[in-house]
Amino acid sequence: MNNRRISKEICVGNLRIGGNNPIRIQTMANTDTNNIEASVAQAKRCLEAGTELLRYTTQGTKEAENLGKIKEVLRAEGIDLPLVADIHFNANVAEVAANLVEKVRINPGNFVTGKHGDYTDEEWNDELRRIREKLHTLLSICKDKGTAIRIGVNHGSLSPRIMSRYGNTPLGLATSCMEFIELCEQEGFTNLILSVKASNTRVMIYAVRMLVQMMDAKGKNYPLHLGVTEAGSDDEGRIKSAVGIGTLLHDGIGDTIRVSISGDPVQEVPAGISILHQTGKSEYENVRAAYLAAGCSEAETDAMVKPFLHDMTAAYRDCDLALCRAGATSMAELAATGTPAVFLPFPQAAHDHQTENARAMQEAGGGILIPQKDAQAMHAEGRLAPILIELLNDRPRLAAMREGALSLARPEAADAVAEEILRLANSN
Repeated sequence: MNNRRISKEICVGNLRIGGNNPIRIQTMANTDTNNIEASVAQAKRCLEAGTELLRYTTQGTKEAENLGKIKEVLRAEGIDLPLVADIHFNANVAEVAANLVEKVRINPGNFVTGKHGDYTDEEWNDELRRIREKLHTLLSICKDKGTAIRIGVNHGSLSPRIMSRYGNTPLGLATSCMEFIELCEQEGFTNLILSVKASNTRVMIYAVRMLVQMMDAKGKNYPLHLGVTEAGSDDEGRIKSAVGIGTLLHDGIGDTIRVSISGDPVQEVPAGISILHQTGKSEYENVRAAYLAAGCSEAETDAMVKPFLHDMTAAYRDCDLALCRAGATSMAELAATGTPAVFLPFPQAAHDHQTENARAMQEAGGGILIPQKDAQAMHAEGRLAPILIELLNDRPRLAAMREGALSLARPEAADAVAEEILRLANSN
């Protein structure tokens, strides 16, 4: 993976997205929000599977209002999963939803009704004026309520106005998104997440890269949600998503992801979780063979096995949980990136210093210490993996561990050491 693009941090409810936060996993419910009981039940199953954001289609005012009731039921049961209202064709519904849930997704392609055919400059500017007027009320509500907005542009639903000048192209997708960014900024609103999606993975990749280039040119760094629209059934959806999302993540681009698979949305969540295992050269073939024997994908969408990682900081920054030793370098990288960890200290380390390192992180709340002899017994009894899976699904605990790890970070340490060396050198 290349160095991750550092984006502006925003909040969706209590969930932080962008910045140095982990890449967030989301899915989309397929229940009717008018069926509150079924929607709540599905939300719980998605949360148990590991989703961190859950999006619902809200076609009308009633559906948006019922999404608010779904949120009330979840909160009453102590479930703080951020909910997203997906809006199409009706800006008034977006205003209702913005009062009720943590995030609203709007589609620039159908935010206002446009005409078909060529646009004069006057017609172009008039439509922009109407968009700005519609946005003004929505953004005022979002500012007041702390609601985030995702500007979600789709390849299949670009506005007639954008189509008239740019066609149904990656440039059209990126331009449409940039236009709405600037309209929001004119209203003083920057609590934004962006997405440009297509069912064609090449179009999606080109459009996202183009959007990033456009933002870079204007000094903008909003977080990006990645996904392939209408990716298809189980195998097809996983393959297309692996190609589209995986390529961009390799570029260092992406802050949230959704692996789109037809059917039960719970299926989408595990597809977004994978293992990155650094083995060392001597064990690479054995470990890789073990993963394949366990049914993990040869294409490395389930388990990425590498003999060596040249940029451990990037790897730690992008993972939710590390299972590792507790050497000095690892401890510094984990603290700097705020990565929760389960430590298995190397028992033969001099003076057992790795155990002391791990204990310090555990006391700070950033890690869990398991002595190797205990870990071996737990693994043999089948108890270690369930502990890790339970921890991965406990998002509040991971967030608390992240804060604990960050509390030990000393980003100014190198400067302090250099200054002390210079001081000592100049004192002689």
